[in-house]
Amino acid sequence: MRRSLKRWFVIHAVVSLLFGLGLYFYPARLGGLVGWTDVDVMMSRMYGASLLALSAGSALAYSAHTWDEVRVKVALEAVFCSLSAAIGLYGVLFEDAPRFVWLYVGLMDVFAVVWAYYLVQQRAASRVAPPTANGPLGKPVA
Repeated sequence: MRRSLKRWFVIHAVVSLLFGLGLYFYPARLGGLVGWTDVDVMMSRMYGASLLALSAGSALAYSAHTWDEVRVKVALEAVFCSLSAAIGLYGVLFEDAPRFVWLYVGLMDVFAVVWAYYLVQQRAASRVAPPTANGPLGKPVA
């Protein structure tokens, strides 16, 4: 597995851990810090729990050795980050969400692009024909 993907798992684990802990343990305080006045504490905690689970998944994925071990995780993250970025963008454009949400949208966009990049790269790599034991002109090597 590519070393750069492992680095992204670490970055994602840390970012998700920080936001997840804040939302899980201090939803109203975190909401106040970023200008969100109408905080649904229970929904914030549930989203925080989701981020903590995704953080744990990234930490576990870091220890994987093959693409097959992390393929589903990367696909899940690509979908999750894309949907999160889309709803965050909707919130700042149409729902009067605080400006801090732009940071969130930016982070989710970066992660969505990263995960999609690895999915596309791996798909392209899997289409390359595997090497054969044939020599020049297609004759078997003895």
